[in-house]
Amino acid sequence: MVLIMGRKTKIIVSIGPASNDINIILSMIKAGADGIRLNFAHGTHEDKLQTIKSVRTIENKLGVKIPIIGDLQGPTIRIGEVIEPFIVKKGQEVSIKLSSSSKGEGVIPLPIKKVYESLDEGDMIVLGGGAITCQVYKVMHNEIKLLVLNDGVIKSRMTFVIKNKDVDLPALTKKDLDDITFCIKNNVDYIALSYVRKAEDIKLLRDYLEDKNAEDIWIIAKIETRSAVNNIKEIARYADAILIARGDLGMYFPLEKIPLMQKRIVEISLEEGKPSILATQLLESMVEKPIPTRAEIVDVMNAVMQGVDSLLLADETAIGKYPVESVKWLAKIICEAEEEARKRKIERGYSKDKILTGSPYDRLVAGLAFLAELINAKIVAFTRTGTTARRISKFRPFTQIYIGTPYIRRARQLMIYWGVKPFYIAESDPEKAFSSMKRILINLGEMGYGDLIVYLAGMRPKATDIARIEVIRE
Repeated sequence: MVLIMGRKTKIIVSIGPASNDINIILSMIKAGADGIRLNFAHGTHEDKLQTIKSVRTIENKLGVKIPIIGDLQGPTIRIGEVIEPFIVKKGQEVSIKLSSSSKGEGVIPLPIKKVYESLDEGDMIVLGGGAITCQVYKVMHNEIKLLVLNDGVIKSRMTFVIKNKDVDLPALTKKDLDDITFCIKNNVDYIALSYVRKAEDIKLLRDYLEDKNAEDIWIIAKIETRSAVNNIKEIARYADAILIARGDLGMYFPLEKIPLMQKRIVEISLEEGKPSILATQLLESMVEKPIPTRAEIVDVMNAVMQGVDSLLLADETAIGKYPVESVKWLAKIICEAEEEARKRKIERGYSKDKILTGSPYDRLVAGLAFLAELINAKIVAFTRTGTTARRISKFRPFTQIYIGTPYIRRARQLMIYWGVKPFYIAESDPEKAFSSMKRILINLGEMGYGDLIVYLAGMRPKATDIARIEVIRE
């Protein structure tokens, strides 16, 4: 069994052309990757199936549980086909036409009527993830006139964002439904829902999964729109995890607002006891270079200090030249940040002044987590639903957290939680599971005779109602 000692913040890697090879995936996991992301905006189902098979083979080989996240494309707005890409210059006029394609220079085809009809004079348009910015200055019946604000090239299928405006598109597209069916069939552990706007979007996906007898798949809400930020508390309540998509948020908000927005979303996720995942340009320079920049290192360290559960590498491992090195660097930076947090006793968990307003179970777990730190005990817990693991992780104790569960998928899902080392235990009785976990952890060298253990378990849904302290004896 491979266990990374000490590191609490988890690493998720995206698989793409640069890394969809079993040996590279194995090397990334050995370097510290804890979870795998499949991006359904790119590649084929055949590609994804190859990745899934590779990951499950590695699981069996290493004896670890590795969660797989299916990241849906969602209702992405893109322009149509531009038969001949054309250069635009600052100050130039171009037109948008309701069409699936265009041939002539100066015409941007927009195939989605609802988006076309939502444009108003003064709207700012961002194309290609920020490559080109334009302003709407005249809306006519058969075309919309734009003023180009910077030089660039208009190409087919560029992303299209209206700054400060969300268009009410369906939460699930036909492609998403096809991809969800694939995820269900191939036992993917999480589904990441793109362009979430409100809690009802989460409920829609959950209802769909329940109809397909796949309610055990957990849902990650991607926060990447203005509406999602405005509704973050309700979304965090209904989702199983939160992903902060900083790149897309930068299309809707001024860039200087993003750092504090990130901090607020992490805090709200902690309040709800849901893991937070931070994405976008963590080590972007490593797409081309073998070492990150100083600014990237500072950015990652700040995220760790804020208490984020997981960090997600995207282009760095999907298309970058140094996927394994990116994981190694991220793990190194995380360990340094966490060691500093330990030395300075930085409080990164759910704030102590809010504990008394929580449920009795929250207060019980908080007290035991603080006690475990005080007496230098290790936390061992048993969970069926994941609730007890969520509660423990929420309080961010610096001690080791070992979680046993009788469900393989649950063990995988808990792997992205801060500080949690999950184990599949083929026991449904908490006391038998505790005995099994002690044997496993002693055999692994994770604990030994004389160590103190704080043991927790839940016997009922959403409850944590078994707690005790004991010493491992011969």
